[in-house]
Amino acid sequence: MTAYQKRKAAPRNQGKTERIQKHGAMQFREYTVEWKAGRRDVAQSSLRTLTSLLEHCIRPTLGSRRMSTFDHKVVDGFIHTMERNGAGLATQSNGFDKVKSVLLDAYRLGIHTENPVLGAKPPQYDPERAIIPSPAQLRDIRTADDDRFLLIAGGSHGRGLPSLASSVCVAGTGWVCSAGSRSLCRRPHGGRIRPMPSEGRRVRGIDPLLFRPDEWGVRQQGRPKVADLVTTGKRLIVFSDRSDREHLGVMYDRSWTVSNYWSLGDLGDDLACVTRWPDVPLDRQEPGFRRLFTMSHHRNVPTVLTASLDNGAKLRNRIAEQCRTAGGGRTPNFVSVDFHRLSDGSGHTPASIVAELDKGP
Repeated sequence: MTAYQKRKAAPRNQGKTERIQKHGAMQFREYTVEWKAGRRDVAQSSLRTLTSLLEHCIRPTLGSRRMSTFDHKVVDGFIHTMERNGAGLATQSNGFDKVKSVLLDAYRLGIHTENPVLGAKPPQYDPERAIIPSPAQLRDIRTADDDRFLLIAGGSHGRGLPSLASSVCVAGTGWVCSAGSRSLCRRPHGGRIRPMPSEGRRVRGIDPLLFRPDEWGVRQQGRPKVADLVTTGKRLIVFSDRSDREHLGVMYDRSWTVSNYWSLGDLGDDLACVTRWPDVPLDRQEPGFRRLFTMSHHRNVPTVLTASLDNGAKLRNRIAEQCRTAGGGRTPNFVSVDFHRLSDGSGHTPASIVAELDKGP
């Protein structure tokens, strides 16, 4: 009897039963390899992010579990594990969505008789619930009297904040805070990521605080001292990756800054400091004008573990050996890291490193 005849003679549902048995006995790690291979419609950049998320966030917790054993309690346990590991809400939401996609694929295949995600409570991530700055924060900015210059909000450097502004700088506040998985440090303090509202003018009281480098004539007469910004009350500098917002006081970042590509790679070993924009090299020189140098130092999927590995000697050496050289000898004005309170135990922390930079030339 031929193979075709054997298949034809077999019970109608035998093929489906065999698939369920085969895939139900698979470990989650094995199943996601096949699942990812079938996502041919996904762009390469998204595929790299997916791979990193699976490797660093999902598989360490779920990789060895058999596919047939999943239910909503297992999914809830996965979310609780992400919370205990200090993953930000954005990472939790992304991780949940990917696990949900995998399990729905398994459900459609027939591995589960009921949707294993149904009943699980997803992470409550809503980036639109907060804006920068609040009226109380604006009052703090107006009354602060020190000369510290902080990066208070930063965008994703091409990774996800669908908003008007990608970075906001505030002079003279003294705030040290963080949100989710991302923290930003301007020598010597930290910052907070918050998406701006879709229209900057909707933030009451923001206009008098905006520093406009174009109106100040920065390209012709240089940048003001922080004390000048404090005196005039113009303490808020906003950058965006869109060029059509400068009439709102939101400056096009590519015209005013140099910036390195944000990612350290999936394994955290891509330490080369290369420009974010091919047409704006890190060592760009312009007569009478010096751009701000914003340095990013992030994993594709940030966790407390990877931040503890990255935020010490690796960061310090990268600034000295890679980014300062790539910038033509320039020291970064702003340094952006994941989980700025964590370090590798080497004695160097993000705060101590930026303090060193402050003391340098």
